[in-house]
Amino acid sequence: LFGSSIQYSPHGSLHILAGGTWGADYRFYINDHYDYKLKRAQPLGTVTMARIWRKGWMDFPEFCSTDTPVEDCKGVCTDLEDWIDGNLTMTMLENMYPGLANAQHFLIDDHGNDISEFFLRMLCNDDDSLTP
Repeated sequence: LFGSSIQYSPHGSLHILAGGTWGADYRFYINDHYDYKLKRAQPLGTVTMARIWRKGWMDFPEFCSTDTPVEDCKGVCTDLEDWIDGNLTMTMLENMYPGLANAQHFLIDDHGNDISEFFLRMLCNDDDSLTP
């Protein structure tokens, strides 16, 4: 039993530590902007940033020195504005997190407002306070 559990139980936590989302408190960030009481967003950051990077949708600096400001040393989606202007927000979110196709309630705040563009911007680190 222990051998089986040790293989799977820490899996998500290791993604958080090694996948670039260490310290990304998406739940706090969302609640700072919207009424979004459920913990629906927490798993998004765990796997999404790695997927975005592997697909080539997120670019990172070539090098960051120890005195580089954190907000200048993070991954960003360089095509973000093109996706939004081209009405591709939902398409990109579904590509980044395929489960959203069947769980679009993740993209609705507690008042029924669509916050999909906010989610896309959040996952693409489009805010200086987002520095995972």
